[in-house]
Order: sequence, then C-alpha cells, then structure tokens
Amino acid sequence: MLLSVSLLLSRARHSHVYYCLAAFIFLNGFITAGPVFSTFVPAQQTYFIALTLPALLCLGPFSWMYCQGLTSQTKWRFKLGHLLHFIPAGLGGLAAICMFLFSLETQHNLLIGEVDDDLLMSIEGNLSALGGLAIFVFVLLIFWLAQSGVYWLKSMKRLYQYQNQLKHLFASNSKKELTWLIILTITIGLIWCLMCLNFLADAIFEITLINLLSFKLMSLGFIWSISMWGLRQKPGFEGLYNSEKIQQELALNESVGNNETTNTKYKNSALTQQDFERIANKINTLFQESKVYLDHDISLMSLSQATNISTHNISQTLNAYLDINFCDYINSWRIQLAKSMLIEKKLTVLDISEACGFNARSSFYKAFKKETSMTPSEYRKSKSSDCY
Repeated sequence: MLLSVSLLLSRARHSHVYYCLAAFIFLNGFITAGPVFSTFVPAQQTYFIALTLPALLCLGPFSWMYCQGLTSQTKWRFKLGHLLHFIPAGLGGLAAICMFLFSLETQHNLLIGEVDDDLLMSIEGNLSALGGLAIFVFVLLIFWLAQSGVYWLKSMKRLYQYQNQLKHLFASNSKKELTWLIILTITIGLIWCLMCLNFLADAIFEITLINLLSFKLMSLGFIWSISMWGLRQKPGFEGLYNSEKIQQELALNESVGNNETTNTKYKNSALTQQDFERIANKINTLFQESKVYLDHDISLMSLSQATNISTHNISQTLNAYLDINFCDYINSWRIQLAKSMLIEKKLTVLDISEACGFNARSSFYKAFKKETSMTPSEYRKSKSSDCY
C-alpha cells in the first residue's frame, strides 16, 4: 500500500488526480489497520478509533474526485471549492478532538471497554458532554452512509456519461473505457448495501450480519485491486490536454454523450442542410480515397485536422444528420472492409481485425456482431456455404 501511495505521489506533479487516489488508498489502509494498532501500539488504539470517523468521511470525496479527474475532458486540478466536500470530515475531526480531551482511561473504556456503573460514576460530571458527543458521532455515522450512497450514484452517472463521450471522440476505446473502475464502483455499491443492512440489523435487532473481519478482508481486496489498476490508468482524455484549440472545442462539445442535451444543443444550430451534406460528403470522400479509418488511433480531433472542419461541426453532422456517433461511424467503414476480406482472403480473423484498424480482437468481435448480428467466423461460414 505504501509503495503504491509513494508511486502515485511521484506522478501527482503532472496530474492532481493521483493525489486523490493516493489519499484514498492511504485512508483505506489506515481504516483496515486496526489489528496492527491493537497488537503493536495498544496504548494508541483509542486515537486510531477516534480518527477512523474523519477518515471514513474523506473516502467519498476522494473517490469522487478521482473519478472526476480520470473522466475530465480538461486537465483536472484540485481547487479551493473542492474543500467544501471535506466539511463533514472536518466535523468528524472535531468529534475526535473532543474525545481526546477526556482522560486516556475514559477514552479506552468508552471506545474499547464496556460501559459499567464504575465508569458512569467516574465520568458523572461529564455525562451531558459525553451524551452530546455520542449523539453527534451517531449522526455523523448516519451521514457517512448517506454520503457514500450519494457519491456512488454521482460516480456511476459520471462513468456512464464518460463512456458515451468516448464514442463521440475516439474509435478505439479499449484502454480508456475504465471498465475496471466501473466494476470496482459496483462492488463498492454492494459493500455499501451490506454495511447499511448490517448497521440497521445491529441498531434495531442487535444482530451482526457480517463481522468486522469480513469487511476488513473485503477492504484489503479492494485496496489491492484499485492500487494495481490505478497505477496503470491514465486520465482518458490526457492526450488532448496540450492543445488549446482542442480544449476550446471540447468545452463546446462538453454535453455530447447525453441524447437529450445533444438534441437541445443542436436545436438552434447555424448549420444548414447543405452544410450537413457538404461535411458528410467531404468525410466520405476522405475515407474512400485515403482510408484514414484504418488508423488505429483515429479520433475526432485527427479527423478534424484532416478535413479542416471543426470537431463541433463534425460531431454535429454525425449525431444530428447521420444519427450515428463517431465510434460507430468509423467501425461501420471498418466492418464493411472486414466483410469483404473475410470472403475474399484466407487471412485469420485476428489478421483481418488488425488490417481493418482494430487494436483489440474483442473490439472487432463486438463491432462486427453489432453490425451483422454474427461473429466474423459465422459470417465467413455463411458466405462460404452460399457459394456452393
């Protein structure tokens, strides 16, 4: 864990998003380190337990900002406004400080030991303060559960919109889709549901559905997964950060990927029917003559440079006039070529997929089946049987 955090911090000079992931991994490691504190530094265990609450309240904001950073079309940076997300964590820190004001013996008995008559007598003068603190901590715990659910929903929505945006900007998305993060986010949602059920069962029926050790083991598995994938993953739009012109056009296209906002955005377009036809014909001519769709790394930006047409106008022509996104449009040309090669040439399916511009076999199969409702092998067999 510490190695992952140090590697991420070394990268954070170039992108602030790595600060968020480093903090998220470190806090998860801290929260699951309870047995280490109790074994090696038992005298400090009360401090660990008290600091767990603000650490929990930081997880949601850091995970959300990491998701924002990976999916942002412009270079993401930490801003003062982001500090608002940490107000609940600050309140959790205040609760921890209030706990530290009591004696170590009182802290130990309240957080680790059992509340008995002797303890109540020893703190008789502070009962009202302790009662208020207990209520405050309980409210923050309830808020943490709600906060986690809100950030989870925001992250899932953001990832869904991001994947739609990719289809409008790139033809090859295999390294940008963040499928691993979607799976981990769904896993977090399931763990969150289990925690809510466990919390309610314990509060109402005094029944523990899943013990603390199980949650810690799940957390360790999660830390390992996000550390492994997070070290490999770069922001999806990182290659576009250095071009000011592209950044301006992307800002204009920011809402593309959501059907409703796309229709609304193009409702008052300055492009006429003749403009749409001219742009579509220019793209078709370029594809027929230069076969630029065979480029593995073709994107909306490179097509804009090749045609000298703005990304906004190309995107509008594809979505509003041809009713197709950029990725599907490129793949339709590639699949047409692949169909003829499957019939006329004895190349392997993998060789054909690479020759047609696909950089992953899975992407080729997915696009081919979407276009023909058959796999490449099934298509080749069906055409072979037609010849006899």
